[in-house]
Amino acid sequence: MEMPASYHTGIASSEDVSTLIEKCCSGDDAARAIFVNTYAETIRRTVVKKLGQILQKSPVREDVEDITNDVITRLLDRNCKLLTSLHNPKCITAWLITLTNNHVVDYIRKHRARMRVQFAHAHHTPNMEERTPAHVVMEQESVYQVRRQVDALPGIDRLLILMYYVDGLKYAEIAAITSMNINTIATRLHRTKNKLRKTLETMNAIDRYYDSDVSVNERRTYSVEEKI
Repeated sequence: MEMPASYHTGIASSEDVSTLIEKCCSGDDAARAIFVNTYAETIRRTVVKKLGQILQKSPVREDVEDITNDVITRLLDRNCKLLTSLHNPKCITAWLITLTNNHVVDYIRKHRARMRVQFAHAHHTPNMEERTPAHVVMEQESVYQVRRQVDALPGIDRLLILMYYVDGLKYAEIAAITSMNINTIATRLHRTKNKLRKTLETMNAIDRYYDSDVSVNERRTYSVEEKI
């Protein structure tokens, strides 16, 4: 697909933006790849800034990538329906920043328990002298659990997760390697990431439960009540 040269410099006129959005909404995968390449960094920088303001610390890379991926998925979902709400192409950057900031707030509300823990530790992270063997064991166990769950994924989903989160490849680079379109990559990453998170959160909840001081009889009662 031929697009104006301005896209290759990251600078686009309002006419170019309108044309790009029209092509994205018509299902043009090449146009969607150009859109992601042009604006993904704007979205990512906005996520980093907003999360930093809220948490008062440098955000966790996983959260930055998750939110960035979520925003891109929303933009590409349902034939880019969300993009049609942009009425003034000249304001696309401000529009994307507003959209992203709102999504960051929604993300924090949805994951408020985990984010509260991050906030609580914002001003005190154990340094090398303070780290105990328990800290090391917990970190190693977390890494092991994540690796085990990633290894259990179907081949293509595992490949996408590794290329995006471990190798740091962009959507366009993944598309070139896998011959998949941008929309499919974004959707599968979004779905697989959520599946991993739910599995790991469930495992952590079970660990916390059995590590507690709850008696065996209380556990049995709890387990039965949970099934009702």
